[in-house]
Amino acid sequence: MKTFDNIFTAIKPLFYLSKAFGLAPLSWIKEKDSGTVKPSSRSFDVYWGAVLFLCFLVNVPLEFYVMQFNNWNYPIKLNVVCCIYKISCHLSGMTSLLFISAFKRHSLPQILILISEVDQLLYKKPERLILYKETRSFISRELCILSIIFIPLLVTYFYFSPKEGLLRYFVLMIESIQNLSFMLMIVQFTNIILLLRQRYKCLNRWLDIHSNIWRDRIKSVGKDVPLLSDVETYVLSRYSLKYGRLKILEQRHIYSKLYDIVCLVNSYFGLPVFMLTFWMFVSVVFISYSCMLSIMLVISTGKELGEHVWAMTGLIWSFACVVLLLLIIAACHTTTEECGKSQILVEKLILRSGLSYETINELKFLSAQLKNMKVSFTAYGFFSLDLPFMYNFVGVICTYLLILAQFN
Repeated sequence: MKTFDNIFTAIKPLFYLSKAFGLAPLSWIKEKDSGTVKPSSRSFDVYWGAVLFLCFLVNVPLEFYVMQFNNWNYPIKLNVVCCIYKISCHLSGMTSLLFISAFKRHSLPQILILISEVDQLLYKKPERLILYKETRSFISRELCILSIIFIPLLVTYFYFSPKEGLLRYFVLMIESIQNLSFMLMIVQFTNIILLLRQRYKCLNRWLDIHSNIWRDRIKSVGKDVPLLSDVETYVLSRYSLKYGRLKILEQRHIYSKLYDIVCLVNSYFGLPVFMLTFWMFVSVVFISYSCMLSIMLVISTGKELGEHVWAMTGLIWSFACVVLLLLIIAACHTTTEECGKSQILVEKLILRSGLSYETINELKFLSAQLKNMKVSFTAYGFFSLDLPFMYNFVGVICTYLLILAQFN
């Protein structure tokens, strides 16, 4: 039976799938001396990313060449939006792939190593084994669900799209690979964010347990008589003062490492997420508007709806894009909220009686550290990935659709 003894074995299903699309420019290397497995970037990973980048680059002029000979008979405004959509798709795919597989290829191994170091401090070995096994099971189920949803959409879009010759097949195939790479990048990003949330949640659980120990007292003959449990808590707290200070110091180191991971995640995924958001926005606007025109064309001309199934599939695809963006926002928002709880729990823990002066000072240092190390996930600093952004995103899409509908 395979042992899930590190974070690398837990994410292998996602790793191998991402590696095929050039989104995991690293390999597992086993050290001869210690026998530990560590991620490292190799030349082959960079070369494979370069091959995919060249395919995306060649596909740009080919797609615009094919578009000149289509017979869609769409209005000029839709052709303009279509060109913007194609440019955003290719630009997002090439930028993300080049950024991840070349410029920032060393960041992902650093993120995984730091998560592994945090787990060594935060969990005991039996707990880590269970955690990694559950993580791998969750990722496997997630990939299966996404495959069931998105692969039929891509196949339907590929089948019903207008195709003139082998060149159009090649263009559609590369476009489908780009769309799948976008999905995998979203899965990568959200899963790393969820891993961070799980670690923050574990830290908050420890703080919550120790900050909610209240001493119940029974009043008898005008005097406060402590209960037996209160006496035990007092004795244990006096006995473990040094342990408490050292434990808080260890917590500070863990929070510092988690903050470093957040900074690396923002640096590694920031620009790809920004380009992905731009692509999603243009995709939803273009596909939604083209679907409305297709429905109006079917109603006015009485043509078969099957001729425009590819456009209807696009409407489902645009809805799926909004759902995927909502998943990104939800993961970032809940992780930020979980980190924000830590400072409140630390302040509550300071109010607990029976703590030594050194322990209280260490807690104050931890509180100041959490104030200065605010966790926030951004799209390369352009905007924060939070709920207000999601409201603005949906509002801007509706506004653009209304503007396009006003022009004939």
